[in-house]
Amino acid sequence: MRWRMADGGWQTNSGRAICLLSLAMSAACAPTTPPPAPIPTPVPTPPRVEPAPATTPVRIAREGMIDGGAGKLWYHIAGSGADTVIVPLATWLAPSLSPLGGRYTVVFYDPRHRGRSHTMVDSMAATFDGDVADLESIRVAIGAPRVSLIGYDYYAAVAAAWAALHPQAAKRLVLLSPI
Repeated sequence: MRWRMADGGWQTNSGRAICLLSLAMSAACAPTTPPPAPIPTPVPTPPRVEPAPATTPVRIAREGMIDGGAGKLWYHIAGSGADTVIVPLATWLAPSLSPLGGRYTVVFYDPRHRGRSHTMVDSMAATFDGDVADLESIRVAIGAPRVSLIGYDYYAAVAAAWAALHPQAAKRLVLLSPI
């Protein structure tokens, strides 16, 4: 094999070419290993959701206070439909969402440290987890095994977190202007 050098001369190196040629030939003739078996694609399985525990209906007043995790929570019930909807931030949302009471049982409540619920005594009690626990306290107090939630702004995240913790009790989520 010949090739031109930088100085214009010719270089011959047949030994090197033969060596490269023999390597290429031996690689081409080498036994091939079969390709690895394809990895089966995992099939996602939905998480098992236990049905909501049977509860006896609780008779509570249409308006009042219940015990939350860190104090008393004010609530108001509008309507008497078969489906129950819980709405945090009653002070802000009840005027606009009260017409839903014509079709549903709508439970409005003021979360801790807001509206007509207890005032803040200890700032350490103002936590996200506490707001999620208060929502569950409302559901248990009204005796509804499954509820729908309407969460607005920060309380959209509270509603979503509650539904993730209690999938057997969550029927629907409506998230208005979620964070």
